Amino acid sequence: MSRRTPHADSPVLPPRAFSYQRFSKPEQARGDSLRRQAELAAAWSVRHGVPLDDTLRMRDMGVSGYSGANRSDKAALGVFLELVRAGSIPVGSYLLVESLDRLSREEAVPALSLLLELLQAGVRVVQLLPAEVEYDAKANPMALMLAIAELSRGHSESAMKSERCGRAWRAKKAQVAIDRIPPSKMCPAWIEVIGDGPNRRAVLRPREAEAVRLLFRLSRDGFGIDQILRIFRERGVAPIGRRARHWSPSYANQILKSRAALGEYVPMRGKARRDRVPDGDPVPGVFPAVVCEEEWLAVQAGLAQRRHFPGRDASSSTNIWKGLVRDALTGTPMLARAGGPSPVLFPSAYSTGGAPFNSYPLAAFDSGLLSLLREVDPRDVMPRPVGSDPVAAVVAERTRLAARITELQEELVAGGEVRSLAAALRRLESELAAADARLVEVRRAGAGELAGAWDEARGLLGALETAQDPHAARVRLRSAIRRVVERIWVVVVPRGDVRLCAAQVCFTGGVRRDYLLAARRPRSIFGRPTRQAAWLARSLTGTEAQAGLNLRETQSAAECEASLLLIDVERLDFASASAGSER
Repeated sequence: MSRRTPHADSPVLPPRAFSYQRFSKPEQARGDSLRRQAELAAAWSVRHGVPLDDTLRMRDMGVSGYSGANRSDKAALGVFLELVRAGSIPVGSYLLVESLDRLSREEAVPALSLLLELLQAGVRVVQLLPAEVEYDAKANPMALMLAIAELSRGHSESAMKSERCGRAWRAKKAQVAIDRIPPSKMCPAWIEVIGDGPNRRAVLRPREAEAVRLLFRLSRDGFGIDQILRIFRERGVAPIGRRARHWSPSYANQILKSRAALGEYVPMRGKARRDRVPDGDPVPGVFPAVVCEEEWLAVQAGLAQRRHFPGRDASSSTNIWKGLVRDALTGTPMLARAGGPSPVLFPSAYSTGGAPFNSYPLAAFDSGLLSLLREVDPRDVMPRPVGSDPVAAVVAERTRLAARITELQEELVAGGEVRSLAAALRRLESELAAADARLVEVRRAGAGELAGAWDEARGLLGALETAQDPHAARVRLRSAIRRVVERIWVVVVPRGDVRLCAAQVCFTGGVRRDYLLAARRPRSIFGRPTRQAAWLARSLTGTEAQAGLNLRETQSAAECEASLLLIDVERLDFASASAGSER
């Protein structure tokens, strides 16, 4: 940056002094650092007769100079730099710092670049301790060399401190695996550490632990984060966490994903929270478990499902099929919305003009498809294990990766080549994280777990009509169905007062079942009903659709639509269908 010179017509502003104060850790605010830096700047202002500018709040409290965070646009120094670049700071002004390491503790090149940028812009940088030194654009080479030495000293001190702290934390984390005690008193909000030293142990906080259990229970039942927090507000469940005033969706989601709920301690590395990554295997038994592994895995599966099926219910009644049903002709999701007296399913492509409004009554879809699913024998649709146990295979792969990571870490400690070993570590840690995700998935997809989900779904189907809380029952049923049904493809064809729907249910494991659903609207003459609304549901016969029907394919879906147009709706037997489909 070249030295700025004022325009001939611009008013020449008198130079001002700006006192920049910084410390790295928030707890230093309780000490003497801030007062000392402010008094040094005030004394310099009196000695030199240059007034201190108080229009800018030049304080970075708890902001690192080692990482360069104080140069970001969110920090006081970063704002000052932007004002310098914009020409808002008069040429010849002074920037007062206790020592150059308050300005930066980065490596020599970026730290010196920051200093030179200020000097070239006409700002004089004044170091007050250990000796008063003023740097400006005419600084001689010897002064700049002293500045480089001072900046390098600050970086070396921070680097050494970081290494020592890192070494101490690595030792603490390694000791956790041996002693099974928390490394510090900083623990999840539902856990309290009592005692000191080797007598330190973790116990559950009763109120907070009960809130976490309720959070997991509702999530396993299929409720999303927003629904859970609404239930918490209705029940008066107090928030947990240090100084927490309300439940945060991100924090609730973080709790659900945390292995600390299982009682495991996961060593982490990385300074900023967003940059933290696991640093080794989880250590079981460090904390008291608040949920069992079966419930934790079920919640992880539910979270993964809700990532695939996001969004809110479009109708006042909970849509059991949200995210599962797709229009085979357009490939778009079938949405639920109010259509006349009751909700209907319709293709989302209709909203953008890509499909006609071929709707199907949601209540009739519920009644028809649920009646068919109730009769399915789970042995016919559940996947059967073939060959070796997939869970054992993933566990073996994970063990191999963890062992290799340990070997590389030992090589690093022994003084191995840092760059190549660090790159290999990052790659293996990424593979280990992927193996963990696969382990959750294969455990969730195991035949035993799926059979349990099917049993739960069938039990909920039988109790749906008599449930005391219909909304909660439908949410739980939706969660259970999603674990056994992968996708439902439909072709809807309007035929006067009758709506025909070919539904292909794709179960987890690859088995498909094809069904024909039909809904008939009521009729009335002069307000007097002459025919009740009704529905029917049965298997789709070979005469109504071609063999090997695959509604994932557009061509097959079009052929199915043509077949439905040929069905004689007057011959459909609604006699045995429920007349109470319009709930």
